[in-house]
Amino acid sequence: MNQMNLNLERASMRKSLARGYARQVLDAAHRDGCCEQALESALGKMPRKGRGLARWCQQVRRRSGVLAVAQRSDRTLVIDYRKSACGQRMDAEGRLFKEETLNYTRYLVTAWRAGYEFIPVRASFSAHAIQRFVERGTVSLGDDFGAQLDMEGRRVLQGFEHGQHFVDGADYFATVRDDGVWAGAFEDAQEERWWPTAKGCVSFRWMAFRTFLGPDEMRPVIWHRWNEARRHQAE
Repeated sequence: MNQMNLNLERASMRKSLARGYARQVLDAAHRDGCCEQALESALGKMPRKGRGLARWCQQVRRRSGVLAVAQRSDRTLVIDYRKSACGQRMDAEGRLFKEETLNYTRYLVTAWRAGYEFIPVRASFSAHAIQRFVERGTVSLGDDFGAQLDMEGRRVLQGFEHGQHFVDGADYFATVRDDGVWAGAFEDAQEERWWPTAKGCVSFRWMAFRTFLGPDEMRPVIWHRWNEARRHQAE
């Protein structure tokens, strides 16, 4: 079998498995995802420093759906967690439909003398985006696919912090991979929830990814921006 046939067979296999892998990670996140209300309640009781804070971090790290809790040298605490969500979207024709997403959220909590600064950032991946990631990406498929996607979500959040993403018109692209880009939109979402440092609405910086593009699916301008971003990241 020549190389072209092998590539076609590989692409066909990944396409047939894509829906199942997307369903698998969404079901797992629904079952084992983070309880945001419990996490936010714990944040309201967070010690400011010392052994109390270290013990608090260990306790939060053991919560279901929490991927990482890390202290930075600049007094900032980073908490990454995962959960699934189901909401409504409107298509181009104005019709409402349900969209299930896998959400990765990063809380950046900085302790100041007067209190805490609390910044939430989120990256959401639709079921369609996860399917396209399986089909078009080079991620290995197996029992650890969910763990690999967790790493991917955290890389996207980290890339946002370091300015590794770019905008083209109304489209938003995350350039954290060598095999393609996550594509979607950037939103400032307001949520009426309790937060440790505010009352009422708080603005979420939200990256909503709805597909994954390999090099063959990119428009020329996106392909050039992606390659430019990769060069900068390699420097």
